[in-house]
Amino acid sequence: MRKHIMKHKYRFTCILLIMVATIAGCDNDAVFTEMASNRLTVVIKGTYASNNPQDWDSVAISDVYNLPLANGSMDDSVDDCSIAGDVFPTALMLDIAEMRLTDSSGDNEAKFSNYRQTSVVSIDDSDPFFNGTGIILQNDDVTPGRNYAWLKVFMRKMIFNNAKRYNVSSSGWVEDIDPVETIFREETTEGFDFNQLQTNTIYDSLREEASDINRVFPIRIPIIGGLEFDNRDEETVLEIRILVKNFVKKYEYDTYDESLYSVIHFYGLSDWLWDVQPGEKTMGGNVIAVARAYVPSRVGTITATGLTTGDYLIAIPESEAITDYYIETNANDRPSDCDFPKAPSYSGTYVEPYLDYLLKYERYKSDWNTVLGTCPDQETYESSWNTYKDGIDSFRMPPIVTYIDSGTSGTLENVPPGTYRVYSVAAPLIYGDLFDGTYIFDECLEGVVTVTAGSPSAVTF
Repeated sequence: MRKHIMKHKYRFTCILLIMVATIAGCDNDAVFTEMASNRLTVVIKGTYASNNPQDWDSVAISDVYNLPLANGSMDDSVDDCSIAGDVFPTALMLDIAEMRLTDSSGDNEAKFSNYRQTSVVSIDDSDPFFNGTGIILQNDDVTPGRNYAWLKVFMRKMIFNNAKRYNVSSSGWVEDIDPVETIFREETTEGFDFNQLQTNTIYDSLREEASDINRVFPIRIPIIGGLEFDNRDEETVLEIRILVKNFVKKYEYDTYDESLYSVIHFYGLSDWLWDVQPGEKTMGGNVIAVARAYVPSRVGTITATGLTTGDYLIAIPESEAITDYYIETNANDRPSDCDFPKAPSYSGTYVEPYLDYLLKYERYKSDWNTVLGTCPDQETYESSWNTYKDGIDSFRMPPIVTYIDSGTSGTLENVPPGTYRVYSVAAPLIYGDLFDGTYIFDECLEGVVTVTAGSPSAVTF
């Protein structure tokens, strides 16, 4: 028995020595680094540009311009309380439950980031979320050799601070002394979670299956050019951009608390794509995002000259159409023939607010009858809204963009090998807008440009 035990100990010792000898003959640091780190890096940004983003528009977001004007940050859906003094947010809080990757069919899914991650970012040009650097998210590597076309981001909360509540009284609107609060990181936090209002678009809410449609859990983001991970590369970057910078507006939320009529002024993402009108609480479809992948050791650059300060320089894959990156008509042009108004919220029994409510209700009845006269039947109603939805459904942000903040040249960075069409376009004139068919996208005179691994390319306009 003793000899048998000693024999097994001897075999175990020999196996252990062989393993040690094998490791000793390798690069020990490389072995243990490979086990402890990822070769897939995920970076999230809150900008339209992939590098050198435009600064925050300090004029449009100031208190002076916190009005429903062309360059103001207040949406035209704010219709009840117009007290001045609301302050633009200074912080954005994000709570991501997890992320997944899927192929073009959606059948094959990789749960590569099953981590809850929270971030607090400052509304300024130096924060990594807004300066073009980005914030690194936690993730695992994915199976090599598969081509992923979509990213799913399961967004639990999106919160801006500086929301305010106003209560109706006999003398009009009065600011509530208590702050507007929500839960973030399991603690009470000042702010308003506008993510809860992003579940449906107005189009979704008109459909029978509206309760089954959820647009933020997950947010489905296209990966332009796809992601094909190869663990032989030292690093692959998956860059996610969710448009926040210069895309924030103030909205109004009607609420009742113990029969007291109140409104909350809060900040959320611009309704440029899916318009929000007075009385509506449906704000979905306005989380605009894009993703792209590149291997840092194999990227190039594209430099263009002859540009104008205030332009965007854009590159898209040659196989794609620039029409996918703007909408043909004005996004706020909802179907007027079948767009029924929403009834105003009851204002309580104070005399002045009640009289104001009665006036709004009379206007609502008149507007409703007008629309009824232009939308004769259900078929017209459905066709009108389907056309509206189809006109903006394919819109997405370009994968590679830079802003020309000075001078007449610009450089697109971290461009993967491939052939691209390159365009310049003047930045939107109105705060909180993107591009429609009225903007001119000037294509590179050479038509297309090819980037080879590690080699810069130059184009001229």
